[in-house]
Amino acid sequence: MSMIYIRGFEDRNLTSPDGVWNTTIEPSNIPGGGYAAMTPGGTGGSLALYVSEMSIDDSPDFTECYIRMYVKIGSLGVGTGSLYWSVIDSSGSDIVKLQGHGVVWISGVDKGWHGGCVIGTSWTRLEFGIKVNSVSGHVIIRVDGETEYSISTDLSAHAAVGCLKMYDNTGVNLVWMDDIVINDTQGARNNSWPGPGHVYGIKPNATGGNSNLTPFPGLESITMKTWMKPQMMVIQLMWHRI
Repeated sequence: MSMIYIRGFEDRNLTSPDGVWNTTIEPSNIPGGGYAAMTPGGTGGSLALYVSEMSIDDSPDFTECYIRMYVKIGSLGVGTGSLYWSVIDSSGSDIVKLQGHGVVWISGVDKGWHGGCVIGTSWTRLEFGIKVNSVSGHVIIRVDGETEYSISTDLSAHAAVGCLKMYDNTGVNLVWMDDIVINDTQGARNNSWPGPGHVYGIKPNATGGNSNLTPFPGLESITMKTWMKPQMMVIQLMWHRI
């Protein structure tokens, strides 16, 4: 396997196994596709995506993988220390946490401020390279394709990646997330950094073969090469520019 997890919010549905607190699905101000997740202001909010329960592989290996998401905040300098995106292990402990104002945490330890990791009000491609369950573990953070933080350390206490989370503690800002992909290191393709790309939803518009599909907003055309299951009303597509 190579790509082991993919998630947009085209189905407009946040239910189990997602962990949801005061999070909405928004149809505007999105990086691509038709919808994105946002924690609205006022009370705070969070969204936890339990990746192992929603993997597209029957036996995914989340011990060494590359994670991509698009993120942004609502306002600069307003409560940015109280919001973050994190990668959490299968026991519920943080592997890496990035606060909106650029402070990095590794295994619960503050690793300081890193200017290149500051998340602003424009959609930003945030990627994590993770290797856990190893004394030779590592965490790499890339922002819009540039490596902004890297550490090699003992991460044997973390068995595997279990959850991706965005969180706002105060509600004085807005936190966004969309277009999540996880690649493992196996296979000939999709075995490293996901890079740019967006998740689009497509749905059948007629009974028929592999071309009876209606694109979602932002996608001009698509041809499927496999038959759709009758019960599947929405599927998600990884779309890359070649």
